[in-house]
Amino acid sequence: CDPGFYGSECKSNCSPNCYQTGSICNSTEGNCLGCKPGFYGFNCTMPCSSNCKDSVYSICEINSGNCTNCNSGIYGANCTTPCPTNCKDAICDINYGICIKCSNSNYGENCKASCSYNCDTNSAGARICDSEYGRCLNGCRSGFVGLDCVTGELL
Repeated sequence: CDPGFYGSECKSNCSPNCYQTGSICNSTEGNCLGCKPGFYGFNCTMPCSSNCKDSVYSICEINSGNCTNCNSGIYGANCTTPCPTNCKDAICDINYGICIKCSNSNYGENCKASCSYNCDTNSAGARICDSEYGRCLNGCRSGFVGLDCVTGELL
């Protein structure tokens, strides 16, 4: 068949959303060999989720429709699940939702632990600690000592 057509007599048109990579669609069954950005499925007629990340179009896998990347702050196959609030800048792993970095007030596995209440605050009034171990980065409140400021008592 000529490019853009399929079928036993080559008279059926390929989907307009097929992406041309040599031949546009399978000459026998008409399934697209690739989709234009923003579409997926057998004939590339299903739109990708608007939460899939791309500069102009939503990009997703041709067969499943799963996003290949998500807009900031969301994750999952269709980019519909919000990243945990403890993630810095709401950025997390696209597949599992694990924080890439912790917000300033959290640390530990998936940033679930809060910095010690005894950490001294910064000029904005936030307690900031090391995202891996919870060490206070601005020192301790008066009366407390140690890396995580748990030793001592308020005077």
